[in-house]
Formats: sequence, structure tokens, C-alpha cells
Amino acid sequence: MRQLLALGFRFIFSSVAAYGLNSKWVGHIITENDIERLVKLKEKIGLNVAGEGGEFESFVIDAPMYKKKIDIHEFEVIELDEYTAKVAITDAVLVDKTEE
Repeated sequence: MRQLLALGFRFIFSSVAAYGLNSKWVGHIITENDIERLVKLKEKIGLNVAGEGGEFESFVIDAPMYKKKIDIHEFEVIELDEYTAKVAITDAVLVDKTEE
């Protein structure tokens, strides 16, 4: 995940389903600080940081190869239980990327 961030990928967790994760994890752009928190959860409870056990699903909103990025304006967090939640995106648009 760190490499993806360094390469310019931007993503959110669209759902979580694991002890140690909750509704606060879904819908916001994942940062280096979030990755650090995941690593601490791995050390504490054995969480798979890559989400390979179904702990979370991700949604890429921007990547170097994308011609446009996804700008999420509104979303709803649906909390299914203490450790399970998903996001329902209710308003999003494609935005042209500006040359940097």
C-alpha cells in the first residue's frame, strides 16, 4: 500500500469486515497514517495489511494511468455491526486531471 501511495494512487476502503476495523475506516482517502494504524493492528491482532483475508475492500479514485479522477461529493456509511461497514456513494463525478 505504501508503494501505491508513493506512485500516486488514491483510494478509499469501500467496506471493512474484521475485528479491529469499524465504520470510521470507510469512505475517506487512505493515507500513510492509516497504513501505520493497519500495521499496528497486524502486530496486535494479526490483521492482514493487504486485506487478502477479506478484511477490507478498496476503491481506487485516482491513479497515474487514469485520464480522469473520481471526485466523491457525498456518501453514506452503512454500519452492519461493530466491525462491519460499507460505503454507498451517492454523488460522484469524473474530473479532468490538471497537468502538474
